Amino acid sequence: MFQSSPSEYVLILNGITKRYPGVLANDNVSLKVRKAAIHAIVGENGAGKSTLMKITAGIVKPDRGEIIVNGKSCNFRGPLDAYKVGIGMVHQEFMLVEPLSILENVVLGYEPRNFFGFIKKNESMEKIKSICKNYSLQIPAPLNSKVTSLPVSIRQRVEIVKALYRTANILILDEPTAVLAPQEIQELLKALKFLKNKGTTILFITHKLNEVFAIADWVTVMRQGKVQGTFHISETNEEKIAELMVGKDANLNLSRRDYVHSGKRNKPILSVKDVSLISKTEHVKSLYNISFSVKKGEIVGIAGVAGNGQAELIEIIMGLRRPTNGYVYIKDRKFVHITPINFRTQASYIPQDRIRLGSSQKQTLWENIIVGLHKKTPFSKAGFLKKRKIFEYAGAVIKEYDVKAPSIFSRARNLSGGNLQKLILGRELKRMPALLVAEDPTRGLDIAATEYVRKKIVEFAMFGGAVLLSSQDLQELLLISDRILVMFNGKIVAELETAKTNAEEVGRYMLGIKEES
Repeated sequence: MFQSSPSEYVLILNGITKRYPGVLANDNVSLKVRKAAIHAIVGENGAGKSTLMKITAGIVKPDRGEIIVNGKSCNFRGPLDAYKVGIGMVHQEFMLVEPLSILENVVLGYEPRNFFGFIKKNESMEKIKSICKNYSLQIPAPLNSKVTSLPVSIRQRVEIVKALYRTANILILDEPTAVLAPQEIQELLKALKFLKNKGTTILFITHKLNEVFAIADWVTVMRQGKVQGTFHISETNEEKIAELMVGKDANLNLSRRDYVHSGKRNKPILSVKDVSLISKTEHVKSLYNISFSVKKGEIVGIAGVAGNGQAELIEIIMGLRRPTNGYVYIKDRKFVHITPINFRTQASYIPQDRIRLGSSQKQTLWENIIVGLHKKTPFSKAGFLKKRKIFEYAGAVIKEYDVKAPSIFSRARNLSGGNLQKLILGRELKRMPALLVAEDPTRGLDIAATEYVRKKIVEFAMFGGAVLLSSQDLQELLLISDRILVMFNGKIVAELETAKTNAEEVGRYMLGIKEES
């Protein structure tokens, strides 16, 4: 067992309790974090880990409990108070001001000024360069570059440098690898280890257990607002941690190849032919002669670092954008410009943003489920909704897809992330479409919900459905796709059979290091 004296702890949380209406987010949580260590916090969605970290960073105020930093009890009125004692947080959704430069974002609120009130830009630049050098966090872009022009991996480094500029020696990272390519993940993990060796304490929130065991010294598991245990990484393994997270045995290795497909895969359900896109406002080509097909019973993945044309391609397939050139075919029907209505008659869609695009948060579950079907038989007659049929159908979706909710009359905003995604998944698959287009369907979900969603997508393909899966999670693509199309700078630079490739090879294509002839 690992014994420590109180002086080894840079952060102690005692009896932290936070209650929201109807939810006990943190239930008497206590946690001790050692100096210059990487401490992972893991748990399902709704386990309370993000609330606990926001309390630690001064963003949320606890109902009860004590925060002790370097032996002193603290009462944070806001994030500025937390920064004053050395705590900084890098959020999953970056908090950068896009129109401003890297320099302006880093020094924002902490600008060194001269006697006349002007910012000392040279002094700020030298301090930022010194931080980058000392902590091996090189930013491969001029400091006067606008943040809006930066790829996500550089934005993340800017966020970390911003926290270090404000003298944070306790750094909280929320899902820091969610949208990075494998090589970028390795670079980030390497940088975090370097930070640790320089004396920085890192709290690392993640769903990816392989990263926990690659980088963490300690891991704390949370479930239902409580700490289930804290372990030195050498004393545990992925299976034990996963079991504590979900409260039961978890299948960490669900694979497309675990399922036997009984149908034939010779009929294309979706075909994209020579699709190109030129921006009308910027007159820049963002898609170059894209062609591919998805056959019956097949899962085709789209891999690529965010911003390489995946979103534009999906929008064209769904009819939200008009291509400059090319065609979309769904079930042998040719569309020069498919409309969303055309798309919805043939296919289903799971959006990346389940709150803003995938649901109407103010509406009931039955209203969210029936949308798009409300004018069709047997749910409508002579312009009137047949409520009994609708309620029966909505109840069946909730039961079949294991949506945890009091009733079909509950509001969508009251569902957890995992249950909301199950609702959307059930709504889209219950329609029995020929084609499913899914964007990051497990983004931000815990192990149990992720396993469930992937299993349902695989089962849909197993029974003859065609799936186009665009995901920032490369492991997800490798697990359940048959083929992977890799996009870089608006082009498909590789088409790979999943069984014959690996994360490193896909990552090289994603970063433009390698390109198929």
